[in-house]
Amino acid sequence: LLAGEHCDEVDHCAEEPCADGVCIHLASGYKCTCPIGLRGSRCELDVNECLSSPCVRGQPCADGVCIHLASGYKCTCPIGLRGSRCELDVNECLSSPCVRGRCVNEMGSYRCECPNGYTGRHCEEIADPCNPPPCKNDAHCFSYRDGHFTCECRAGFTGRRCEVNIDDCTENACMNGATCIDGEQGYTCNCPPGFTGKLCERDVDECESGEHLCLNGGTCVNRKGGYHCICVNGWEGENCEINKDDCIDALCEAGSTCIDHVAKYTCECPPGRIGLLCHMEDPCLSNPCKAGSQCEADTSSGKYMCTCPKGYTGEDCSEDINECEEGTSVCWNGGTCVNTPGSWHCECPPGFTDSWCMSHVNQCSPSPCLNQGTCLDFGTAFKCVCMSGFHGQFCEKMCPLGFEGDNCERRQHMECNSTDCLNGGVCSKGACRCPLAFTGDRCERRSNPCKYHSCAHNAICIPSANGIDYRCECKFGFFGHDCRQEVSELFDSM
Repeated sequence: LLAGEHCDEVDHCAEEPCADGVCIHLASGYKCTCPIGLRGSRCELDVNECLSSPCVRGQPCADGVCIHLASGYKCTCPIGLRGSRCELDVNECLSSPCVRGRCVNEMGSYRCECPNGYTGRHCEEIADPCNPPPCKNDAHCFSYRDGHFTCECRAGFTGRRCEVNIDDCTENACMNGATCIDGEQGYTCNCPPGFTGKLCERDVDECESGEHLCLNGGTCVNRKGGYHCICVNGWEGENCEINKDDCIDALCEAGSTCIDHVAKYTCECPPGRIGLLCHMEDPCLSNPCKAGSQCEADTSSGKYMCTCPKGYTGEDCSEDINECEEGTSVCWNGGTCVNTPGSWHCECPPGFTDSWCMSHVNQCSPSPCLNQGTCLDFGTAFKCVCMSGFHGQFCEKMCPLGFEGDNCERRQHMECNSTDCLNGGVCSKGACRCPLAFTGDRCERRSNPCKYHSCAHNAICIPSANGIDYRCECKFGFFGHDCRQEVSELFDSM
């Protein structure tokens, strides 16, 4: 840049624009080179160098403390470090800080390696060799001024530190094959089965103590170190636990199956064979029993026996029993006994039924009479006594008004006179007083004696035609005039 009367070159640095910096003249102007701690185009701005962490190995005063100054910064280093940035280690070992040990320098510090018997940061203290305790297994530790120690071992242990357990099984006193187990200040004997005692010197009597395993009635016999079982017949094995196979020497017939039991066996026969050894042919194969009877074979003799059904007899049940001749059948009321193969039956006379002809055939059950007519049973026939105003065999016909009777031949009841009462009836005070066998307004009907008599055991009362007598139709199992006797009583008396 030129200026002035003579166009001289202008010196921009003449006015010292860069403050504490160095001004560099340029053709186009100037440039400021700032010292450490300043920045800006004129070096007018202060820089805090501590922000860049200059102290110690690139870290901002990681070990030292950075102090900001107007002209820069300053690092205040901790013990063990030095340098403008605390980047240099101080070798403390040069001053021989360790009294008795060897000094080992470390970055920013040091340490002392002490010999036996000394301790402390600078190995200045005499160490207690018994702390921590070096002796094992509860041994007692004795320390000395020179840093050494000795261990007083408990019984059963040895070694500098009492770390070795003395093997008490060296002179093994265990007997009868027992195993010696070493312990502290002694040993124990692990006895084999059958022995006991501290040294396994005593035999265990398993039979007396009940520790034996003899089964199924076996007898226990004691032995040294064990026992022996004497088994009962049919059992074998160490403890009589095995059922002896009796089928090994069995005599079962060929084709049969031997079934083993305790001290015995049985033979299971195939179809057609019988006997303890299946040695006989089954006599029932030929079906000798007749009439549907059951054949049973005798396994001892090989013979058969027929169990006959009712009505048959004989060795093979082929003979029919004539129950009518033997008197085992009873037909009542004139019934006829008829023998049949294996059985019998009664042919009953008219008016009776059931197996023994004991039940009367009730002609009035159900009643054939209509319009509330009364049915009279006569054994083989019946008669309907009609209500007033009805007539006919079944009382099915109605009489004209004012008439009644079987053929509507009578006028209906009016006050009587001496000639109106029938069958010996007497007119008294306008009404007929009838004799015992008759009833009705004019004593024209026979009385029903069943109104005054009762039949036992739910039997049916049947009045007779004379109006005085009656008979009882008994239920099955009863008989007699009033059905009061039981059939079983009759058989008991025979």
